[in-house]
Amino acid sequence: MNLLRKNLPGILFLLAISLTFFLTFWLYSPPSTVSSDASLNQFSAERAFSHIKEIARAPHATGTEEHARVKEYIKNELIHLGLEYGEQNTTVLHDNWGINAGYISNLFGLLKGNGTGKKTVVFLGHYDSCPHTPGAADDGSAVTSMLEAARALTQSEPLENDIIFLFTDAEESGLFGAKAFVDEHSLMEKIGLIINIEARGSSGPTLAYEFNENNGWVIRELNRSMPRLFAASILYEIYKRMPNDTDFTMFRRAGVSGINLAFIDDYVNYHSMTDSPENLSLKSLQHHGDYIMSIAHHFGNLELEKTQSEDAVFFNWIGSSMIIYSSRLSMILIIIALGLSILYFYVGFRKQHIRWGRVLLGFLLFIATLASILFVSWLVLKGIKKGYSHYSHYYNFNFYNAKYYFLLFSALSLAIFTGIYSVLFKYFRVMEYLSGIIAVNIILLLLLHFLIPTGSYLVLVPLLLLVLSGIICFSFNLSVENSRRLFLFIQFISVFPIITLILPYVSLFFIALGPGMIFGGIATLVLLCGYLMIPISLIIKTRSWIVPTLALIVALAGFLMAHFNSSITPERPMQTSLNYYFDGDSSRAFWVSEFTEPDEWNRQFFEGGVLEPLIEIYPNAERIRLKNSAPVVSMALPVLEISSDTVIESRRYVDLTLTTQRGAPFCELYFLRNYDMVISLVNDRPADTTAFSNWSGEYYTLEYHGFSTHPLSLSFNCSIDESIEFFVIERAFGIRDMESFNPMPEYIIPITGYNSYQEIVKKTWRF
Repeated sequence: MNLLRKNLPGILFLLAISLTFFLTFWLYSPPSTVSSDASLNQFSAERAFSHIKEIARAPHATGTEEHARVKEYIKNELIHLGLEYGEQNTTVLHDNWGINAGYISNLFGLLKGNGTGKKTVVFLGHYDSCPHTPGAADDGSAVTSMLEAARALTQSEPLENDIIFLFTDAEESGLFGAKAFVDEHSLMEKIGLIINIEARGSSGPTLAYEFNENNGWVIRELNRSMPRLFAASILYEIYKRMPNDTDFTMFRRAGVSGINLAFIDDYVNYHSMTDSPENLSLKSLQHHGDYIMSIAHHFGNLELEKTQSEDAVFFNWIGSSMIIYSSRLSMILIIIALGLSILYFYVGFRKQHIRWGRVLLGFLLFIATLASILFVSWLVLKGIKKGYSHYSHYYNFNFYNAKYYFLLFSALSLAIFTGIYSVLFKYFRVMEYLSGIIAVNIILLLLLHFLIPTGSYLVLVPLLLLVLSGIICFSFNLSVENSRRLFLFIQFISVFPIITLILPYVSLFFIALGPGMIFGGIATLVLLCGYLMIPISLIIKTRSWIVPTLALIVALAGFLMAHFNSSITPERPMQTSLNYYFDGDSSRAFWVSEFTEPDEWNRQFFEGGVLEPLIEIYPNAERIRLKNSAPVVSMALPVLEISSDTVIESRRYVDLTLTTQRGAPFCELYFLRNYDMVISLVNDRPADTTAFSNWSGEYYTLEYHGFSTHPLSLSFNCSIDESIEFFVIERAFGIRDMESFNPMPEYIIPITGYNSYQEIVKKTWRF
């Protein structure tokens, strides 16, 4: 009984820490699904799902027949809801570095307000998909949540501001629809706030991860409107430094205030055939809808004339509760934290709770421990990549069993960390090791302040809490041995908010970066372990072997579960690479794979194949591909019509039109640079005549999407020294079944992207 009474505070302390972990995961989750029989003025994911089944019936990339069907479906739904329907059909050019063009159809429905508001709230989502994905999440989740929210809002009292539901085209092929709306549509002048809705997976909570510059007003009002808001300024800072873009990019660059939303879990389904209705989380869809409804009701009744103020620092703390403060206050808090750190070390040394040499050693040992964990993780990851080579076909090795690898690396990191410190605790005081970690935190704080200013809270908050609790304990000589209950209570008060702050980022970094870039999540987890040095020491000191051993068992279990779920099945299909190229000039055909090693299905196409650049199609090709000769099948070639070819003042002026005969949605044109060419018009749209001024390749290249919907007309002028030669690469998605070749089985799917599973035709013209 006396032993129990003695150990009870420690047991309760550790139990409270464990419950905090579970609470944090539970709070950081999407909401429950609202059923289809809920009130008609509520958003219901079950009702919205009926739209998903229609929109994500098949891949619907811009220019395909399915794309046209989805367009008509959205149009009919908007009209049926009684919204004012609008459509924008135009050609769009990106011509700041070469020329990329697209013929697009944007759709929108206007829900009129009561006439008192001067500005408009716009909800934005793209309705095209990548070529080989049904696009249930990306971006069917946006389309369906917008349609269901529009229906629900028509059942409520009119808002003060108008609401626009904008469905953009050709986001996947180059943000063409968003650019067209920003550059040309008259409604741009009325936009007060825009909310872009995206998905980079098929489950998980919806995150507000990107904002406009000077975002303080937007994030504060968003926090007032949304009861289950997940947002963080560090996500915005990281995203700004990445090469990714969405439709929101176009509006943000135009100075429009707004919010970019997405869920990102189950990244393996992103742009894949597995992004299908059955893999979409209804909870995530419900979270999308909750954002739309909350934002519409709040911002729809606000004056939206002044929507920008100084950038804010913001983050979740204990679930969806938000901390928001001015970025100017961040520097003041950093100064306070540094001052308290000095006081912490002064009191600690004066009271002889810590010693200089051992704090320095604690600092170095933590760095060495982190380096050891990262090195071992790198070795394990290297072995996984070698042993499971098919993972390389997926984004960042993000196979269907990725979560088991997250478990493996988390448990392995914990095993190494506790294993090392179970030995070290025999020699030094735990507060000396914790002081070393505090010193590490001070350096991290300064680095983050200069590199990611509004993300410095990630180490600022733990530093403040740790040094404050340390100062109190040092000042009153509190320790595990002396005043155990009070000491543990103070420690829990400090580590509880640290866990609720940091733990979601461990999960988030694992999910966002994937197994191929596992180190961000691991480093964050090790840092959290450092913050939890005192509870870890309580366990290790009584049973030094128990945590490392259990962690290794969990790591092994994670690996075994990953292994047993690493095989290819119809539910976990393997991605393959195969294209059929037909050279219309020589009447030769080729099988081509972007992967240098054949798989069990596409091996049949590459018996006797070679690894070479595809110079038969691209004369200047350098990239090594797996290729082989292929049977020639009947293939309709694109048609060229020259409507004008004249010479004016030593320049040749040509107007031509290209048409596809086989419904190809996408084509590329290649002109030799030595023609001194200036492209002036694309589909009668003016092009930047300096588009190729900084071009470094041997050929000028023009890409055009929406080819099947609208022929490509081109006006250009060039030198008259020699005849013009150019070739067209025309792409149609899908490969027909051919005799003597086995069709693609259900456990094989094409790789993601615009260079996958296509019949590609080359045709050259000289005139």
